[in-house]
Amino acid sequence: KSHCVPCFFIKQRTERSIFNVESMYSLHCYPMWGTTKFPQQPPSANPEHKNSEFTMIWHKLIADWDPRDDKLIKCAQSMTRYAAIPSSLRAEAWFVISGAAELLKNNAGLYETLYSSPSPHSDLIEKDLPRTWGAHPAFHPRKGSIHCLRRILTAYSNFDPTLGYCQGMNYIAGFLLHVFKGSNEEQAFWTFIVILRQVRSVFIDGLPGFHKLVHVFRKLCRHHLPKLHQHWKTLQIDVYKLILTPWFHSLFSYPCLDCAHTARIWDLFLVHDFSVCVKLAFTILASNEAQLSKMDFVQLIDFCKYLPCMKSGGGAQLIQKSIGVKLNEKYLNYTRDLTRFDWQTNKRLKKEYQRHQRKRLQKQREKEKLQQKYYKQKTMVVDADADVDAYSEQNDHDKSSNDVDDETRSPKSNGNDDDDDDDGEDMDGADDVECGVQMTLVDANETEGAEYRNGSFSTIQLS
Repeated sequence: KSHCVPCFFIKQRTERSIFNVESMYSLHCYPMWGTTKFPQQPPSANPEHKNSEFTMIWHKLIADWDPRDDKLIKCAQSMTRYAAIPSSLRAEAWFVISGAAELLKNNAGLYETLYSSPSPHSDLIEKDLPRTWGAHPAFHPRKGSIHCLRRILTAYSNFDPTLGYCQGMNYIAGFLLHVFKGSNEEQAFWTFIVILRQVRSVFIDGLPGFHKLVHVFRKLCRHHLPKLHQHWKTLQIDVYKLILTPWFHSLFSYPCLDCAHTARIWDLFLVHDFSVCVKLAFTILASNEAQLSKMDFVQLIDFCKYLPCMKSGGGAQLIQKSIGVKLNEKYLNYTRDLTRFDWQTNKRLKKEYQRHQRKRLQKQREKEKLQQKYYKQKTMVVDADADVDAYSEQNDHDKSSNDVDDETRSPKSNGNDDDDDDDGEDMDGADDVECGVQMTLVDANETEGAEYRNGSFSTIQLS
């Protein structure tokens, strides 16, 4: 009797080819199993019947879910380790097990009020809406999906104005709408609220949760994958931030991944904790260590974005393998609860958050100073160019004026004798010296007359 029903169900399925339902109910932990609502049925070797038995247990688990019951929590964890939640029950299971059902019950009608109110982040949301769905065929069977996504993101930005909206949240909300089939938009919103509460520190100002995850993940790789860690150090870039940004900020929900793989990851994440995503990221690197050791920066970006190892059936094997991987608990424990790194809600991190705000304010001031310096230099260059242009225009204008003067004076000189041609060779400065020349001539004539009267004529040289 140490096993609950799902645990014993898994145990029997692995030991026998035909599952014995009667033996399952004989070792139940709760008297509710095997009631008239879910009667006992004879064993069957039909695989579809086995799946229906698995679905039946999930039905009962959802109906009697109590987050304070440790046995039910262990049952759900055992079930998700064994297999994925049936697709027909996945939306309901997420909604109930995550605690979103209680939030909806206590806040009826709030969602409509939130999405009806204007949001200061509406411009950012509108930019990311077309990019969320991409060209993935799974996201286009329903009309109005974009409008649903807009309402959810707008409602959350009003629900949590401190966080508002950040890139990556659109992928999470979009995948929830895909799982909830668009008909339960309000349930998808409250499930989105629960998820963001767990990973809020990954998105808030300063990204404290994400930086902590990168720090811990780097230590895990240094401990378990030393060769790959040393190779990445030689690239002189922070490879860990590069590969973890698309994975953790979207919770493996961006359109390049198969929806079935993302749903399987979220089954584990919502029932267990965020360490599931960390273990999966580590398993991906460990399984492709030899290939990653030969990649350069550009190849690493393509690998992280498209994850070719998750295609062609390899994704399901990697996810199942990550469940049983054993990592250093000294580092892994930091990733189980990310709310401890949320310095906007954790009072213990108040001083750290204030220090971050001061640093950010200082960086903002330095950025403004650099911008002002840049604009000042740019203005000086523009003014200098304007002065050069004005100077060149003035020179062109003076040159054109001189040309006009030459043209007006040339007919008079052409009418004189050839002896007068030398007088018009140099017209520049003629007006300036004309008066001086005339005065000199007058003085010379007077002198000449005086000397001639004295009987001694001499030539007067004009200077």
